[in-house]
Amino acid sequence: MAHKGKKNKKKALAKAKKIYKPIAVDYLSWQKYMKRESVVWALLALVSIALYYKTSSFEYVLDDVLVYTKNSFVTKGVEGIPDLLSKESFTGYFGEQRNLVLGGRYRPLSLISFALEYEAFGLNASWSHIINLILYIFLLWLFYRFVQLLLIEKQDKPFYKSIAFWASLLFAVHPTHVEVVANVKGRDEIMVGIFLIWSLIYFLKYIDLKKKYLLVLSILMSFLALMSKENAVVIWALAPLTIYFFRKIEFVQSLQRSWYFAVPVFLFLTIRYFVVGYFLSSGQEITDVMNNPFVGMNGAERYATILYTLGVYIKLLFWPYPLTHDYYPYHIPIMNWGNFKVLLSFAIYLAMVVYAFKRFKQRDPMSYFILFYLGSLFIVSNILFSVGTFMNERFLFLSSMVFCIAIVWLVMKRIPVLKKIKEQWFVWSFVPVILIFFLISYQRVPAWKDGFTLNSEAIKVSKNSARANSFMGTAWFNKYLKADRPDEQHVYLDEAEKYVQRAVEILPSYRTAQKMKAGIYAENYKLDADLNKLLNGFKEVIMDNPSNAFVNEYLEYLNGANRGYRALEAFYLDISYNKLYIQKNDLKWAIHYLNLGLELNRNHPQMNYAMGLLLQKIGDPTTAKTYLTKARRLKPSIAQDFE
Repeated sequence: MAHKGKKNKKKALAKAKKIYKPIAVDYLSWQKYMKRESVVWALLALVSIALYYKTSSFEYVLDDVLVYTKNSFVTKGVEGIPDLLSKESFTGYFGEQRNLVLGGRYRPLSLISFALEYEAFGLNASWSHIINLILYIFLLWLFYRFVQLLLIEKQDKPFYKSIAFWASLLFAVHPTHVEVVANVKGRDEIMVGIFLIWSLIYFLKYIDLKKKYLLVLSILMSFLALMSKENAVVIWALAPLTIYFFRKIEFVQSLQRSWYFAVPVFLFLTIRYFVVGYFLSSGQEITDVMNNPFVGMNGAERYATILYTLGVYIKLLFWPYPLTHDYYPYHIPIMNWGNFKVLLSFAIYLAMVVYAFKRFKQRDPMSYFILFYLGSLFIVSNILFSVGTFMNERFLFLSSMVFCIAIVWLVMKRIPVLKKIKEQWFVWSFVPVILIFFLISYQRVPAWKDGFTLNSEAIKVSKNSARANSFMGTAWFNKYLKADRPDEQHVYLDEAEKYVQRAVEILPSYRTAQKMKAGIYAENYKLDADLNKLLNGFKEVIMDNPSNAFVNEYLEYLNGANRGYRALEAFYLDISYNKLYIQKNDLKWAIHYLNLGLELNRNHPQMNYAMGLLLQKIGDPTTAKTYLTKARRLKPSIAQDFE
């Protein structure tokens, strides 16, 4: 019996080799394989270079400062690698671990690549973008290989009739990938894609060839994917599903053969826990809407908004226009269950889930594609926990892989069968789609040139995003700082004020915008010396956020400089008593600004009297009496001023 089992195993292996022979590197010389595939590889590379060659002249933007340019661990080069492995990913930027987003961030591998890059080239944006492009091309080659192995495509027909070729080309030009490739920080998405696909390639080979070293390589690649970004945890589900659907292995057996992936997942989560200090919550509530966009929403609004964004993701896969890097509050509006778009999204996803499970036992490839899509999107969907924003185009990166395979498979395999016509009639239908996507991507790439171009493009789409408006205001403010001529300076500050004001209107609690707003008022004061205009602007900022540090520091500066003595006195009395106390009943900050006013003039009768009244309110009658007595001595009729 044992001899018969070995004989059957050899037959199975021989059969696998026979099936794989046209595509597997293991059974052909590298030279022959390269000769056969070089046309496809060259086309994928040339298309990518044609799209992204301009990025070599682009600057660092957005979160590049967090993960690279101002990350103290990265800019140590090789010496910083131990810290990158042992610290939360943003610690090098802030100087300490700040639990600003749920779960923290631990993605050391992309940061290590930046450290190595810094060691070799210094802080050179050109090299950063070139490396991103090289990695993207390498991912395309791996993706092409993966689709070949997944579908067991033979190469006895022209490459342009290959599902792997068209799926890879569609993936190469998809416009939602522009952010990933053109933004240096997007390297983490590219790296997780590389190692995840590489892991599945080795796993498929292991299943077919029964060589254990392939399993070891697969497990290693999955661990590297996890170290690139947490969403690679989806490998735990993808591995058994892949061999169940495409290698005809029974589901229970597919689970048994895939249990090894629990090892890298467990190892990564353990390391992450000891580095970050927790899994999801640090125990500190995240109330900043820019790090938790669902602040202030009830449960119904939260999940209606999530479903709406899931619908937007599908729309972007099929029609990726217009694009933006900013999906922060409230470019994505707060939704409710009475909204048609929410219900439509719910219906689409429900249909997908029903189809996937209904066709599961039949091993319908479309069922696999749906489950792959849902699994890779689920972890960034906000359903289980907030990821810090409503959505992002880069969150589609893994899901778009299986979308590209599914669309090409439908057109080349499923539709021809249903229509009973030859599949090659449908092959060339991809050409206009590829061309349209290429043109959209080509038009989108220049937006990432620098901070100003990026924000200028974003504000055209994300008009209701507080963040986009604030960033646009900051971009104009930076132009002001570089300008020499007074007429230009006034224009730039006016533009900056317009956008920052809009940001505060959208989100009054947005402290970054409030700080910028105060800074703009201060710079205007430097240009025109109009103190009343400055103080009126400061009143607006204080009413939104009385703790604004910049305003307080600037007022102390004005106090010390004895500038606008009378105007400042009137300002302090009005903002403290009339605005903060009467209008907002904010005793703490009303007293604070009265103290600033009294530092300016200890003998101001109205401010002394107001201070006495406020101290009475907070239950300090003794000190209150001192201020009230002094006020009456300075002005016997002072009480009439407060009637």
